[in-house]
Amino acid sequence: MGCDSYHKAWRSLQHACNVIRGIPENNYTLLPQYLHMMKLRNPGTVANIKWTADNKFKYVFFTYGASIEGWKHCRPVMMMDATFLKSKCRGVLMIAVEKDGNNSIFPLAFGIVDSENNESYRWFFRHVKKVFGTRKDLSIIFDRHSSITTAIKELYPDTQHGICIYHMEKNLQKYFPSEAILSLFYNATTTYKQAEFRTYMSQIQQIDPKAAEYIEEEPPKRWARSFHTNRRYNMLTTNNVETMNFVLRKAREFPIMACIDYIQNKLQNWFYQRKLDATGSSHDLTCWAKKILLEKISRGFTMKVSFPVNLVNGRVMLAYVPGNNLLDNYVSTLICFCFDLLVQRVLFLTAILLFMAALLVDSLLWRNLICITASCWLIGSEYGVHRLCLSLDLLP
Repeated sequence: MGCDSYHKAWRSLQHACNVIRGIPENNYTLLPQYLHMMKLRNPGTVANIKWTADNKFKYVFFTYGASIEGWKHCRPVMMMDATFLKSKCRGVLMIAVEKDGNNSIFPLAFGIVDSENNESYRWFFRHVKKVFGTRKDLSIIFDRHSSITTAIKELYPDTQHGICIYHMEKNLQKYFPSEAILSLFYNATTTYKQAEFRTYMSQIQQIDPKAAEYIEEEPPKRWARSFHTNRRYNMLTTNNVETMNFVLRKAREFPIMACIDYIQNKLQNWFYQRKLDATGSSHDLTCWAKKILLEKISRGFTMKVSFPVNLVNGRVMLAYVPGNNLLDNYVSTLICFCFDLLVQRVLFLTAILLFMAALLVDSLLWRNLICITASCWLIGSEYGVHRLCLSLDLLP
């Protein structure tokens, strides 16, 4: 009796789901009409379906006009991953994302395929490249799935390929469960200096040569920040795609049309809210960038320069000591610790703006009222720092 009641309740639930979301099998018949209306209602949207020889569904690719337009203004680091669908017909949802100027996840493209294989990934990335093209210094980060590697090498041969260090760390932990090795591996992946990278790898070699050999199966340029020729913008993992997978966890249980509809509603809400936030902003910097700069400025007010300032081997060497005194002779300093080239340049430009603002202040007081941004290690801007110090009579 209990078993009959359970099956009756289960069938009632399935019937209700079919009424609300449609019969899963029928979704594929209606999918072309749905995508046509989606492109009609969302200008610039691109969608494409691939059918088998016997006219059965195989793949679908779709991206929205807002994503295509926003791609031009995002950081050139694409993150790619896939997750399994849990509906009756199963399948795999492919997702490509980036990060925008406000450090928020920016969805680029989606694909629904039968499984993760060379053909499906080639088809997906072929459409991604056709729609978005490529960009200078583009990097693509993904896990170590062999099919993704094959597709990217074929379609993006000139693009820097990066491996998610989180997946590497999990595999390393599985085969070599040592806290010391994991800590050294993390330090090796995140350091900016190749000399430090070699030091950490040498220490791993001393602890367990097999662990070092396993790590070095992949070239360092694919997973170590110090060897990556393009900017990574501190993005070393595919966690942003994993976050998207979590956001869309409910959609993974829906039939294909309901799944796409859920994704569309989610992205429309995100883009609309971000539009409101951007419209309400009165400055050129994003809220995230402004917050970071203010934190650096606030931190800099607690530090001061110890003189003299020397030029060694063409590099400005500033010695600093923490303190609460804001004035040091004629100059108060804001020391900014810059760990990314982009942030370094932004901070340097901010210092220039401070100098320009200082010109509006009484010439006898401005050096005591303005804290000057001076970086100890400003990659690519040493000449600018040198000129900056010359303008303040810090150098002979």
